[in-house]
Amino acid sequence: MRARNLLERRVRAAGEAHRATEIQITGDGCMMTFPTTSDAAHAAVQFMRGLRDRPPNASPAPPLEVRAAIAYGQILIDGKGGRHGATINETFRLMSVNADAFVAVEGEPRLNVVPDRNRVFLDEDAARELTDGYFQYTQVGVCGLKGFTGLHRVYAFAWD
Repeated sequence: MRARNLLERRVRAAGEAHRATEIQITGDGCMMTFPTTSDAAHAAVQFMRGLRDRPPNASPAPPLEVRAAIAYGQILIDGKGGRHGATINETFRLMSVNADAFVAVEGEPRLNVVPDRNRVFLDEDAARELTDGYFQYTQVGVCGLKGFTGLHRVYAFAWD
């Protein structure tokens, strides 16, 4: 519980520092919305670097490892301020995608080793939106995402 509370504090701090417009903690996860993809990426980097540079003492449990994902697109806001839509669903699918989901497609690059933890994945639209030149990202590969048709290019950026 200490580790979970610490993660919540750190994720909120990273989101607030980079103009998050909504932060929802979902127990073992978090969803944030931002005005720009760059804001989301900067928040993810701050959070990931903070875990690496100042790891919480979770003993006797193993060190904490996390996954993050950023998708770009339209979201819907209901009358109570709740966020909904395909972009949010896609973000959670990206966050949980594993190495087995990636397929070989002729002409598409693919990493030999797909990171399972301590990673930040981007959808193709989010990668295209990161135009400030600050972030270096590579294509992880192409995969199917549960609930979405077709194959999707997935990118990862080097936050470390």
